[in-house]
Amino acid sequence: MNKSEMDSDRIYDALACASRLAQSLDIEGKNFKPCIALIMENGLAKGDFTNRAVGSVIITSELRRLGKDEDFVLDYLKAWNQKNRPRRRLSEIESAVRSAFRREYRYSCKSVYLEPFCVGKDFCSFAKLRSGDGKYTNNRKFLEYGWQNILSNSAKDLYYIGIVELERRLGVGAGGIVRANHRRFAHFAGICPKTVGKALLELAQAPLIKHFAMGTPQKWEGKATEIQRKIPIPAPPKELLLKRKNYFK
Repeated sequence: MNKSEMDSDRIYDALACASRLAQSLDIEGKNFKPCIALIMENGLAKGDFTNRAVGSVIITSELRRLGKDEDFVLDYLKAWNQKNRPRRRLSEIESAVRSAFRREYRYSCKSVYLEPFCVGKDFCSFAKLRSGDGKYTNNRKFLEYGWQNILSNSAKDLYYIGIVELERRLGVGAGGIVRANHRRFAHFAGICPKTVGKALLELAQAPLIKHFAMGTPQKWEGKATEIQRKIPIPAPPKELLLKRKNYFK
């Protein structure tokens, strides 16, 4: 769910959560972010994009920003962990708190991990307008969402390099309709022409492409393939997140 899809009940719930938590933690209400309040109130489940590990660091960083000390935050995180599905190990909670206090993380309104909980600028003084169609934002989200650990090498090169370059050369802009034969897709992506069709199907099924019409793969003078990327880039579906490669940063 993103902020454009959040209904009025969900927005009211987030604002009510922020008010309750601010009062219980002795924090001025206007300083408490509704998006983080939702995470604190409801916990997180294994497999969620904003996972339990990230949630632990977000909450720790926020409470630290609001002036709470490390012992207070650790006690709060232990209680919050009871809401998680399943609960994290105590050692993992302790590690998240230590890390967040040492490194001083900051999670702004542009964080992809907070975006699903955003109530929008009309209801939250912290909310900022996002330039979701910008090239930098889309590339950053590609990495933060973890698509690089989900897609095949051919699909990554095609999406991240080849299609972007064709959008520029054809003058259609980010997310515009691209019409090209497979040899041209392959040339700008730096992949074998024989793998283009398979890579395009992978991107369409992900789904990172909202319009896809296959051309004539083996006849370069034939009908061109037509595709259109989804902008802004969507988060991976849960079933793909569970299958991603677990590489260390």
